[in-house]
Amino acid sequence: MLFDCHLHCQFSPDGMMTMEQAKSQAGRLGLGLCVTEHMDCEAPSTADFTFDVDRYFAAGGGVRSQHFLLGVELGLQLGPVVEINRNLASDPRFDFVLGSVHVVGGVDLAGCEYQGRHDARQSMRHYLATATANVAAQPFIDSFAHIDYPLRYDQHLASVFEFNDFRNEFAELFAIMVANDVCLEINTRRLSHRTWREFCEIYRFFAVCGGQAVTLGSDAHGQAQIGRNFDLAVELAGAAGLSICHFASRRPVIDRPA
Repeated sequence: MLFDCHLHCQFSPDGMMTMEQAKSQAGRLGLGLCVTEHMDCEAPSTADFTFDVDRYFAAGGGVRSQHFLLGVELGLQLGPVVEINRNLASDPRFDFVLGSVHVVGGVDLAGCEYQGRHDARQSMRHYLATATANVAAQPFIDSFAHIDYPLRYDQHLASVFEFNDFRNEFAELFAIMVANDVCLEINTRRLSHRTWREFCEIYRFFAVCGGQAVTLGSDAHGQAQIGRNFDLAVELAGAAGLSICHFASRRPVIDRPA
């Protein structure tokens, strides 16, 4: 069974489904799930992207099972957030700790404030350098999320992106990840036949750098998004020579070997 290891329910401010609704949809699709509610401490946002951990586990206790797991998406930043995240990741109740970079230079990548501030290619280099520094400082994550995050919001960058322009930056990030046994997520939000070559170059290079496994994540905020484009994700993992896994009690479980 494949697991969708990146989705948001009622404990994320942008989640539009309950855990029960997510579990019901996953059952119809034949998928396992790991909920990863947002925990972006000190994020520059008007919304509160944190949650009460005890309330989260209390609410999830009634639906938690072998195929419905409880994780967290930690927003990675340097400074005081490192120790906050380290303490959160040490909580044995979490099955899975997903790490992500949403903030670069104190600015939310999803906001208009960041777009256009730098040359598009320089913005991507800044993101990858920020990701490298954050994973090096917070190697306790299990998987790194949405490697293509800036391309979601910067349409000019998406139109000019060429993997070879950033090979060195990807190599530095992947070296840190491999050294610390951090998986790379295949985030399926942008994955399509149109973006196939871009994704394939990145994930094949992760394998060349020594990466062995990926997690799959739809980044769903509503039921209809659960498991989206997983057929392409499975094909991508196979083309890159990477195993597909999920985490239970912070231990990797291979769902489909390379």
